[in-house]
Amino acid sequence: VEGGRQYMGMTIEVTVTRVLQTVAGRMIFAHPKQGSNGSGPSFQPPPKLR
Repeated sequence: VEGGRQYMGMTIEVTVTRVLQTVAGRMIFAHPKQGSNGSGPSFQPPPKLR
């Protein structure tokens, strides 16, 4: 998931943007799913830790 570091350990909805088949297997690229109004993510990211 692009920019997915902040979502590690969470279950989120994503939009698949690309699928690449290689000899080692399949790589699936995605980004967090946008809200239906296009105003941004439909979930709250976790707070930043210091």
